[in-house]
Amino acid sequence: MEHKLWFEEKNQITRLEVVGKIEAGEMRELLRKADEIYANIAYPVLLCDVSRGEWPVITRGSRKVLRERGVKIGLKRVAFLNVPSTMHIVGKMLASIWGVLEGTRFFTSEEEAVLWLKETE
Repeated sequence: MEHKLWFEEKNQITRLEVVGKIEAGEMRELLRKADEIYANIAYPVLLCDVSRGEWPVITRGSRKVLRERGVKIGLKRVAFLNVPSTMHIVGKMLASIWGVLEGTRFFTSEEEAVLWLKETE
């Protein structure tokens, strides 16, 4: 799996870098890792960088995994970085599955995305 998910201590945010498409097995692994990261975080937020993603980023199988399990993540905010405007609907679908549609925004600037995520820590 080339995708990377980690907690960044400096900004107190979780980062996801997507490479290519996220297949079902990879989604399960990312969710397992997210559970570990978010176990001790009071205000979980995610910066999802899809600049190296292949559209559509998530496959049918990975969407099924998310529908079965995604809401349990408990995200408060999601910032999508470098999502083509024609693909915002995919990001909104993910946010809806995660139960954080109102707390989702799209950015082209990483600095602005990080500042927004940190606004309500």
